[in-house]
Amino acid sequence: MKSKGFEFPNKIVDFGTGRYLMAMALDNLLLELFESFTDGEPDDVNAAFDMDE
Repeated sequence: MKSKGFEFPNKIVDFGTGRYLMAMALDNLLLELFESFTDGEPDDVNAAFDMDE
C-alpha cells in the first residue's frame, strides 16, 4: 500500500483478539482497517461479524 501512495499516521495497534490500523488514501480519505482473529472470540463477537462457520 505504501508503494501506491498510502500514508500510515500511526503504528498497528494489537488488541489481543485482532489488529487495527489507520491509512490515509491518496484522496485524503481516512481508512480504518481491522483484522479480527476468530480463535478465542466471544460468541457475540462471532455473531456480529458473521464468523461462525
